[in-house]
Amino acid sequence: MSSIFNPSTVEEFILEGAARALWVSSYADAADRGALPDSAPTAGAGEDWAEIAPETPIRAYLRAAVFVGDVLLAARSEAAGRTVAPTHIQCLWQVFGRAVGQHDYDNLSEMMCGEAEEFGRLLAMQSMGHGVSWADDHEPLPFRVPHTLEGVDYSELI
Repeated sequence: MSSIFNPSTVEEFILEGAARALWVSSYADAADRGALPDSAPTAGAGEDWAEIAPETPIRAYLRAAVFVGDVLLAARSEAAGRTVAPTHIQCLWQVFGRAVGQHDYDNLSEMMCGEAEEFGRLLAMQSMGHGVSWADDHEPLPFRVPHTLEGVDYSELI
């Protein structure tokens, strides 16, 4: 995967996963519609679009950053309606910590960064309505993932 920055924190890996998923999905959709330039690389049968799509552009990161903010707001809203005080969910890594069953947020391991990137990717895929989610292989999230990435077009990201 090609990246414009080198993620080093759980939050950055979540953002990386969400931005890449948004970009690759939009890029593949544009290819299906014939909207890519003739020189743009495309995936053949059995090839992974994530390996073929060019570097994730900055606009995909910006759009993904708004999305992860929406995820944080959704998690805080859920917490406000329960016994968990909303102040306990202040950061995206706390949302991720709850998702992986790690409530000792200070001990979230850097080794979890790969899982954090997958968390971001799956949240974005669910938000775009692709039929996959974090809950496919993990405990369901205690909040509704906002569908704020549905309909984002390739042309908005380049």
